[in-house]
Amino acid sequence: QSPRAENDGGGKKKSSTLDLSRRQAEFGGSIAALTGRLPPSPSGALRNISTLNLYASGLTDLNSVEKLAVALPSLESVHLGGNPLGEIPDGFGAVVDAGLKELWAEDCGLREIPRCLTGGGGASTLRVLRLTGNALCGDLGDGCAGCPVGSLSRSLRTLALDRNSIGPSVSAGIGSLTGLEMLHLRGNALETLPDVFCDMPSLSVLHLSSNRLTALPSGLAECVSLTELYVNGNALVALPPGLERLKNLKTLCAQDNRIEELDEEFVGRFGRPEGEDGACRKDPEASVLLGGNPVATAVTKRTRDGAAVDGGEENS
Repeated sequence: QSPRAENDGGGKKKSSTLDLSRRQAEFGGSIAALTGRLPPSPSGALRNISTLNLYASGLTDLNSVEKLAVALPSLESVHLGGNPLGEIPDGFGAVVDAGLKELWAEDCGLREIPRCLTGGGGASTLRVLRLTGNALCGDLGDGCAGCPVGSLSRSLRTLALDRNSIGPSVSAGIGSLTGLEMLHLRGNALETLPDVFCDMPSLSVLHLSSNRLTALPSGLAECVSLTELYVNGNALVALPPGLERLKNLKTLCAQDNRIEELDEEFVGRFGRPEGEDGACRKDPEASVLLGGNPVATAVTKRTRDGAAVDGGEENS
């Protein structure tokens, strides 16, 4: 397929996408069907390709993938999602070192973080890494096969590790990713978290929903850039003190936990939960949801009981 070019508005070709998604029959399981047809040096429209989409193309191996680094010199984003790869070979490191900024590898059956994604060399350009829906397990620390999570590029802005089997904790090395802005860990097997989030000054979005957490680290209250926190569907019995001090916090989803009480300081800023959704409405610029917790159920029950008493007095 011919690359689809994007325009900068002045008629000048800026970049293009090579979309080879859902081409199972053409690839026959191997990326060699593509790399074997590429010229040994950049030429023509290939020079401008910035995005390569190989989603759900039935790829089972990436042998000879390093040829992409030479034939597609402007490549910044690669989409490998939905291919039963099992692993990403070291040869992919040539693509990373050539200036890759985004790697999408969801639902690929990966059992480890690829070794070629360490923070050395050209990997410093990697900004987005999405490994959702794979087979990653353990805490992803130094004792794991592959690349420890703490060895990833310090330039990462988005790291998505949702729907794996990470747990019961995640390596404290994740705190070394000081440039991280978005961290997605929902749908894993996390029971505890290292208290390292205070070392991540740029973190603004944190997804921890659908795990097994019973407590959150106190350092969360030091994440001054945090705007969205999702912890719904865990087993939390309390929220960490100090969340009300996070001036940028606009979204807090903590439904379906076991929270029984709220600090008065928290109530002072956000208010108490109301209604079926357990929304705290005192701060008009924040969305705080606590439905499905004992603290919200108790408030709802008191409201209903009060309404029933008032109705009875009116009818008497």
